Amino acid sequence: MGGQSYLFLGPEIGDKGDRIAEIKRLAGPDAESYKVFPFDSDIQNLPEYLYSSSLFSPSRFIWLDLPKEYTADRKSLMDESLKKIVLAYLANPSDQVTFVITTVETSIPSELKALLPANNVQIFYELFDNQKSQWLARLFARMNLTLTKEATDLFLEMVENNTEELRAVGTQLGMYMKDVLGKRSIGASDIESYLTHTRSEEPSSVFSFLAQRKLEAALASAQSLLAQDPYSSTRITGALAQGFDRLLSFRQGLDDGLDQKSAFKAARSLGSPRPVAFFRDQDVFKKAASLYNQQQLLSIVALIGDYDNRIKEAGSVSDLMLENLLYLIVTA
Repeated sequence: MGGQSYLFLGPEIGDKGDRIAEIKRLAGPDAESYKVFPFDSDIQNLPEYLYSSSLFSPSRFIWLDLPKEYTADRKSLMDESLKKIVLAYLANPSDQVTFVITTVETSIPSELKALLPANNVQIFYELFDNQKSQWLARLFARMNLTLTKEATDLFLEMVENNTEELRAVGTQLGMYMKDVLGKRSIGASDIESYLTHTRSEEPSSVFSFLAQRKLEAALASAQSLLAQDPYSSTRITGALAQGFDRLLSFRQGLDDGLDQKSAFKAARSLGSPRPVAFFRDQDVFKKAASLYNQQQLLSIVALIGDYDNRIKEAGSVSDLMLENLLYLIVTA
């Protein structure tokens, strides 16, 4: 199947990946395959991939992936030089080429829309909460396993929200529970035990969960750290102090009229500049800014400081004391 071009948009990676795999299969087993990124030196070869006939294969499958790192700060989906290449090709496509363009963005550029069949443009949105629960239940049912409601809720809190990650982690979990432990029903304690022992936890993970008001995931992460090192409580409160002070700075920037990009750059922590540069951190901060106002964050920073002083004075902290701090943060 050659001569088809597609535009797939949206943040849902798993379903998008399944659709791309199907299209690649239809392109034929002998199709030459290329995946190109816009900031890759390989982008210079894109015109050759699109237009030059192959001596070894009757068809070509070309995937242009425009990741978040490339599109985040742009007003348009592509820079002018790349857009010129893509639009010129779409206006006169080759019947030997299957061309797929993907992006996490959801806005369809009018220039691309005009050159692509409506059926070849699709937006893949993240699942709603009730859809995620149903999707997860079907995944485990195919392995002859069931999840309790509490297990489902905890799994969805601790695993990244896209079906690719849910499928990968869920399949590994299911195989372990069924083949190693001989279980048929999975409870919340099973989820907590498996995920906390198969992941490398960092104190910053506790902050990330709390910033999103995910108390159970934060507790599980903290317990995992304490199991690895009983004296890690000071590291956890230190990470919370830095994280929430930085989040407060970001929230203040927004309240002072800065746009998100400027507020990320202006963020500070404990008196020093700490720009929010990584995209995953930016996603956490954007969500947190919708969950906590400035007054709540001021109270949280003061609360963490008080607990940190008490821990340093005592030289250690009980699990109950740390759990109480995490609870007070989420309910601030």
